[in-house]
Amino acid sequence: MLTIRPITAADRGIVLPMVLDFYRGPAVNHPVDTAVLERSFEAAASSREPCLDGWLLLEESQPIGYFYVSNSYSPEAGGRQALIEELYFLPDCRGKGYGTQAFQFVMEHYAGAARLRLEVAETNPDAARLYRRIGFDYLPYRQMILDRPSP
Repeated sequence: MLTIRPITAADRGIVLPMVLDFYRGPAVNHPVDTAVLERSFEAAASSREPCLDGWLLLEESQPIGYFYVSNSYSPEAGGRQALIEELYFLPDCRGKGYGTQAFQFVMEHYAGAARLRLEVAETNPDAARLYRRIGFDYLPYRQMILDRPSP
């Protein structure tokens, strides 16, 4: 059975190795500085950052994954948007239906969101199949970014 609870600062030693593995895997196509990933963990584990939620995934009380959700307003959707930023499961916990359960949680917990959104790399077809099966569809956009140094 999958259990989901908020990430806390005490989970740092559990979650950060999974975050680093996520960023080395097929879900991410570009390097991200470890200091940025650590800062993001701190934001996800803190109630002081209202735009990012961090969730720990547990199987029989053992940590098996995590996910981050950022919250914003989407003028295009006409309401709040929940962006599933990262979803990670330990390799031996994949293919057990936990991804579907995690998305059921997201759909219930963020029921007030007019849109759920996520990104998927072309190098991660297994994730894309899960997302399509759940009901996600592609937008015909190419994403552009401009990273700026943190204050």
